[in-house]
Amino acid sequence: MKIEVSEEEIIKNSNNFELGKIVRQKYWNTRSEVMNNRDEHVGLVIDENGMVTQLLTLNDEIEKCVVCGRDTRYTRGTHIDMRVGYVEGAGQGCDGSCGGGVPY
Repeated sequence: MKIEVSEEEIIKNSNNFELGKIVRQKYWNTRSEVMNNRDEHVGLVIDENGMVTQLLTLNDEIEKCVVCGRDTRYTRGTHIDMRVGYVEGAGQGCDGSCGGGVPY
């Protein structure tokens, strides 16, 4: 992130405390804008032929098994109480073939 302060702002606010307040406010405004725009990014699910088969938002992103790395049947938006093979503090396991979860 880059915060810019104009020469006019520096001259107008010769008190370092006041100038610091301006910089801090610009930082929080910029950070807020970045956070609000995060949902504009999507993930892609690509098949073996290189074709896009699905667009994913952050909550739609498919969870990977923490043991073998394969896709699971759950998305990041699926609550952990509704999952099979999820271990709090570790993450989502797969179908059980790698030892990382319970068979479906």
